[in-house]
Amino acid sequence: MSEYDQPKINNPHRLPDSLNRYCMNLVRDYPRLIKRLAEEVPGTPEYTEKLIRCEAVEQALRIVKPEYRKGILNYLTRKVKQYPAGACNETYMRECRKFKHQIAVNLKIL
Repeated sequence: MSEYDQPKINNPHRLPDSLNRYCMNLVRDYPRLIKRLAEEVPGTPEYTEKLIRCEAVEQALRIVKPEYRKGILNYLTRKVKQYPAGACNETYMRECRKFKHQIAVNLKIL
């Protein structure tokens, strides 16, 4: 394996594959979670679980720079890349990795 093919070891926001998929699925499910949260009865275990997940995503969104928030949500929920003006792919993906890493930290699974 060439040196450039190896994963970046000193990337602080790199997640294991299973955790990365979990965070991506949580973000893809985020719009449905918000709708379901409005239908649930407060105080039930299902309501609390959905509330924790929604708050984890919302708190992680606050970490991301404001100009990237809408684009990152669109990319992760609909797989549509909408780069803000003046943003390169690398910067955009770095913010996306930070977002997913922060979700894992907020859920206390990392």
